[in-house]
Order: sequence, then structure tokens, then C-alpha cells
Amino acid sequence: AAVADVKAGVDAWSRGDYGAAVREWKGPADKGDADAQFNLAQAYKLGRGVPQDLSKATDLFAKAAAKTYVSCEELVD
Repeated sequence: AAVADVKAGVDAWSRGDYGAAVREWKGPADKGDADAQFNLAQAYKLGRGVPQDLSKATDLFAKAAAKTYVSCEELVD
């Protein structure tokens, strides 16, 4: 269901409905979905659908990066 919400958010963002996009991403982001966290971070960075908040954007970017980070050791295994 989270993947569907993230996709619905991307579709809303593409239509320029930033508020709807943020609403779709909020739940999955709160549950740790890295794609939703990244997308929501972009919204906060740009101030689209939410008031611009660079601190919140930075926090969400960091959470998304932590989930998608691949260490060098994993690449060689």
C-alpha cells in the first residue's frame, strides 16, 4: 500500500497538486519509506504543499539516505 501511496503522490506532484502529494507521502514517510521521505524532503526544500522548512528537508533527506546507503563492503561481497 505504501508504494501505491508514493506513486499517487508522484502523480499528484506531476499535476501540480502539491498538497495532495504531501498527504500521500506523509504516512509512508513516517513509516520509514525512503522514497516517500526523499519526495517529502523535496516538498519541504521547495516549499510546495508545505511551508518551506530546510531543517525538516535536511532531516528527511538524511533518513532517506540512511535507508538507501550501500557500504563499500556490501559492494565487494
